[in-house]
Amino acid sequence: MKYLSRIIIALGFVVASAIVANAFSLLGPFKSWQVGGLGYQLAGDIGGPMTLGEGYRWNTPVITYGFDSSFINYFGQRGIVEVEKAIQILQDLPPATQITDDGQNLYINGQPVPFDTKFSNPEAFQVGLLDLKSHALTALVEELGLAQPERWIYTLRDRNTRTAGGVTFTNYLTVLANYDPITFRPTPVVNLLPYGYQIFDPILPGNYASAVEVPPDFATYGVLAYTSVRAGAGNPDVEIPQTNGLNRITYGLLPGEFYAGLTFDDVGGLRFLYRTNTIQVENLLPNTFGGSPANPTGTNPSPWFPFLGTSNFFFIGTNFFFNTNVFGTNATNNLIVQGLRPGVNKLNFRRVNYDSLLGQLFVPFTNRFLDTVISNSRPIIQPVQRRITRPDILFSVGDLGTSPAPAPFLMRRTGTTGWQNNDAINGGVVLPDTGGPGVIQPPVDIIFTDQLPFFIDTTPSFGFIGGFIGNIFWGSFDGSTNEPVIYPFYGGFTIQDLRAIAVGTVGN
Repeated sequence: MKYLSRIIIALGFVVASAIVANAFSLLGPFKSWQVGGLGYQLAGDIGGPMTLGEGYRWNTPVITYGFDSSFINYFGQRGIVEVEKAIQILQDLPPATQITDDGQNLYINGQPVPFDTKFSNPEAFQVGLLDLKSHALTALVEELGLAQPERWIYTLRDRNTRTAGGVTFTNYLTVLANYDPITFRPTPVVNLLPYGYQIFDPILPGNYASAVEVPPDFATYGVLAYTSVRAGAGNPDVEIPQTNGLNRITYGLLPGEFYAGLTFDDVGGLRFLYRTNTIQVENLLPNTFGGSPANPTGTNPSPWFPFLGTSNFFFIGTNFFFNTNVFGTNATNNLIVQGLRPGVNKLNFRRVNYDSLLGQLFVPFTNRFLDTVISNSRPIIQPVQRRITRPDILFSVGDLGTSPAPAPFLMRRTGTTGWQNNDAINGGVVLPDTGGPGVIQPPVDIIFTDQLPFFIDTTPSFGFIGGFIGNIFWGSFDGSTNEPVIYPFYGGFTIQDLRAIAVGTVGN
């Protein structure tokens, strides 16, 4: 095996500058060169890193979510509550224009955004609990357009070989795919921590090359690496063995760990994507049509109307018409579908009830809102409405298969192939490997495995009785002394049961 050392410690960039650099990474559909041989499209990946001008985002201010019967049957009402805690963390973000900075820190309501929000519950760690809320949060942040910053600080752009004098040389082109939330410059620092990298080639069993990020020395910095919420999804590169003194690199959420909120770099990335100063040409989402905003003083002040109710009507075919007595005079043919749009500034989340048997909402809705388009350097505000018959984000449970480890895949998320690449309509020279910018298009499925608890056994046993190494359960916990909740909710497991399982005394 060959391991090319390029241990570059970025501390000099931090010390030499009065600005404390940090980083976020943007997510989008894989580009043609983002192939498996360079460490992309690995198990669990749904997209690759984008440049600063290629970001993908939602362009509707309201995102609906729901839970299907499989989720409700497995996690119960408490599981719904925990996922909604994750959603509330995103809901509590103020408009992007109200997230301020002083050149070094971001502030929400006058309070600095923390650089590390990951904590540990010792009791949950001892019995192998994975926090449902935190795993939901990391998946949601991904589906809002952010990639893993700790993974894509350094990334391989190309790899080639040449032979000279009977010796074959392998050359790697490594680039930065992270950007500082305040300066928007490429940076190798995430949440105050400078990272280096080392190229591994090949990484087995996938037989791929990768520029693997090397975290700073814990003894020097006194803090743990891989702090961003997006890092909680883990990294396929964790399979790298100990070689040439490089410790096995792992990050993501371990049993017993949980997030209390978003970090500086998570907030910075979302602020960049959704701020009104990030302007790009976009199309409205499908099933969005001209209309009028809700009347705050009318008989129905809500922006939500029952779909197929008295608030709208259809004609058979592709055209959608509106009752002008209800919606005003903004006809469909006056609607600006494709236009130069700022970020929506604030995302709002609304729960809807979903019938998984029928494959639709129990009560389909029409959501009215105001859309902003820039024309002739002036904003145009147009009322629109969007038909919603399925949640934009649906949470469910199922058997997601296993990894080569072997272990169950914990989560599966809808990939980025359905996201709309708007490079061609954003002007300039259209190049084949321009990844965006673009629009995230629903629907999105976030699926949790139902293959928990699971147990890892090995032969030979390495000193463990029967080769047993550990057990993993879904759970819910925080930093309090409250006893953790254990799933599936119908299993009736207690902490005492899990302790007994952990030492192999169940039934004795």
